[in-house]
Amino acid sequence: MGGRTRRLPTKARRALIAVLAILSLGLQACAATPTEPELTLEDLRAQFKILLTDTGSTGAASSQGMQWTTSSFGTEIQHIPLPALDEIAVPAPGTPGIFNWPVVEDVDIQPQHSGSEIRLSYPTVSEALWPTLAAGPPEDDGSPALVFGVAWVIYRVQGGGWLAETVEWLRAPEERGGTVIPLEHLTEGTPAADDPVAFFLAGPSRHSPDLPEYQRRSVPRWFRWSDFAPWEGLATPPPEPEPEVPTQAEVYITGFFTELSNGTVVSFNEELGGIDLLSLRNQTVEAVDAQILAGTYSYVAFSVDEARSFVVVNGEVLPLSVPTGEVRVEGPFVVAPDSATSVTLDFDAENSLVQTADGSWLLQPQVTAVVSSES
Repeated sequence: MGGRTRRLPTKARRALIAVLAILSLGLQACAATPTEPELTLEDLRAQFKILLTDTGSTGAASSQGMQWTTSSFGTEIQHIPLPALDEIAVPAPGTPGIFNWPVVEDVDIQPQHSGSEIRLSYPTVSEALWPTLAAGPPEDDGSPALVFGVAWVIYRVQGGGWLAETVEWLRAPEERGGTVIPLEHLTEGTPAADDPVAFFLAGPSRHSPDLPEYQRRSVPRWFRWSDFAPWEGLATPPPEPEPEVPTQAEVYITGFFTELSNGTVVSFNEELGGIDLLSLRNQTVEAVDAQILAGTYSYVAFSVDEARSFVVVNGEVLPLSVPTGEVRVEGPFVVAPDSATSVTLDFDAENSLVQTADGSWLLQPQVTAVVSSES
C-alpha cells in the first residue's frame, strides 16, 4: 500500500493539461514582445544657453527737437499726461463732432511766439486736400470770405479740464503756408509753461453747417507751451543744458536662474561679474552654457549686486539702483529633450537707464527675449 501512487481522474488530468498549455502560450507571447528601454534623466536633458546683447531694435520712438512726434490721446509725453478724446470739450461756435472728421493729412505745424501772438508755420497745403470754399465770415461787401479751413488749438484750462476751440480762419490762398493767432483768441487765457498744447487744421466749421465737403482735419501736433521758439528778431532765451547721458552702465551679475512650470527653480552658479550694458550694442555675451531638464520654463532671470553696480556720467561714478535686485524676463520658454536651446536677452540699454527727479540713476530694464532651438 505504501508504494502505490494515486493517479488523478482522467477529466482532471485533461483540465490541468489545458491550463498548462494556456500558460505556456502566454509566456511565449511575453517573450516575443520587445520591452521599451527605461528612460533615464540623461534622456530628458537638453543643452541650454543664456546670451546677453543689445541689437538696438527695442528702443522707444525718438522725438524731433521740441516737437512731440506722437499724436496719441490719453497717453503721456515727457511725463505729462495727454487727454483722451472724450475729455476734451468743444464749445460753440466749434463743431462738437470735430474729432470724428476724417484725417486727410499730417500737417507739419511749427509754432513760434511773441508777446501777444502765435505764428503757425507749415508746408503749403494743397487745393486737392484742402479746397477753397466760400464759407468764411462776411467780407466788407457782404460776400462770404474764401477760406480752406480753420486753425484749432487744444489746451488745458484753469479748472483742469481740456478745451478745443477754433482760433483763426484760414483764408485762401494767403494762409496756405501759415497763419498768425492772437493770444486773445484763446478764450481761457494763456496756458501754463509746462502744459501740453496741440494745433491742427480742419475744414470750415465755425458759423457753417456740418456738410460733408467741410469734413476734413489734420493730425493734432502736441507741444509744450514753454518750448515754443521765439520769432526771429525777438530775444532768444538761453539754451537749456544738455541732458546728462551715461557713458558707462555697469551691472554686477551674481547669478542666473530660471523656473520650471512645476515650480522647481534651476540656478546656475555663473557669476558673470560687471557687465557694461552700454557696450552690448551689436555684441553678444554668453552668460550660461549648461545641461538642464527638458520642459517648460516660466521665466529667465539674473540677480544683481546693487552695491557693485554703477553708471559713469561726465566722468563721475554714480550709484545705479536696481529696485528688485534682479532682472527677470517672463516666458514661457520651451526646452525640448535632446536639443540645444538659447535664450538671448536683448536689452534696450539706453532706455533702461532712468534719471529720477533727485538726480539719481535707476535701472528700469527694457529687454525682450529671443528663443532659438536646434535638435
